[in-house]
Amino acid sequence: MAEATVNQANTFEVIHKNGQYFLNGEAVEWDIHTENAHQTHILHENQSYNVSIHKIDTENNEVSLTINGKKAVVKLRSQTELLLKSLGLENALVSKIDVVKAPMPGLIHSILVEEGQEVQKGDPLLILEAMKMENIIKAPSNGTVAKIQATLKSSVDKNEVLIRFK
Repeated sequence: MAEATVNQANTFEVIHKNGQYFLNGEAVEWDIHTENAHQTHILHENQSYNVSIHKIDTENNEVSLTINGKKAVVKLRSQTELLLKSLGLENALVSKIDVVKAPMPGLIHSILVEEGQEVQKGDPLLILEAMKMENIIKAPSNGTVAKIQATLKSSVDKNEVLIRFK
């Protein structure tokens, strides 16, 4: 069993059993024709649906797509995630990152955050200059900057701790 939430509004229970799909407990009969990796055509109850997949975000279990010209974002939850949620352990699968390390040797060009600052996953933390290129180091998860160990214009080695999180 899995769960699919469309546009943060409509949630469906999805079961695939013996080659048959069930949505909210009811069998679904459909004819699916995959045209390519991003285009699918579905026939369901004499209705035609053209589905274009725009982005698959495996990290957040989300798929961005268009169905007959209407945009949708589908959030998927596995049976394991649903079980953990029912037990009040929904964050058990989330790994907490408490440090950011230098991915390569380089020079600290800019520090874009301050200690105590809250950051969201993907926020730029600092710029590391390596091989004459500026590399933006981003927050791997949501958190609060506890300690900035890197100093401006200093050289760092690969895997050296740059920032610690609370």
